[in-house]
Amino acid sequence: MGTILSSRFVSALRKVVRALQSEGFTPVIVGTYALILQGWLPEDYIVETKDIDIYIPSPDVLVAIATTGSRLLEELEREGFIVSLHATGGVEVVALGVDKPIEILYPIADIYIPRVLLEEVVVIEGLRVLEAHAVLVAKMLGEEYSLMRVASILKERRAPVDVYRLIYLAERAERELRDMGDDVLASKLSRRAERVVGYLRLG
Repeated sequence: MGTILSSRFVSALRKVVRALQSEGFTPVIVGTYALILQGWLPEDYIVETKDIDIYIPSPDVLVAIATTGSRLLEELEREGFIVSLHATGGVEVVALGVDKPIEILYPIADIYIPRVLLEEVVVIEGLRVLEAHAVLVAKMLGEEYSLMRVASILKERRAPVDVYRLIYLAERAERELRDMGDDVLASKLSRRAERVVGYLRLG
């Protein structure tokens, strides 16, 4: 884990996190990088990722960054970052000399992490990171190929996946989505959870 946490990239990541916190946001590292930080995926899996995701549970972050002359944008640019908007709606932050861009995600379109999952956070070297089981459930709301590829590696590596905890978190997230009136996303989560749990239990 040392090479990940001592790189220039992590220094850039910390600066982005601090800038967001200074404006009152609560950033959480999510996605594949969160699984790497917790040892569930090998460090070299980082080459498979196109960026590192930071999630903010409020769309207000877009206004805070996209507004010309905003304090957050000025701070990021002062630190040497190049900030741009993705076609998907996310905000991309690039640091010179770092080969992985940082993407700031927030609730928009199909990008949503249920709040019950965001309660599951661990702190690694001062960074707030979504707990590994919660990461896996959040991935169930994304691309299925990526989800099953990760599940395959976790099974091969005998990662410490507690399927009962996985089921518990998936059920809580599904209830939240149904309470919000999003039955389509809730049903998608239910199907994916059943598939992943079944796959991890085999053999």
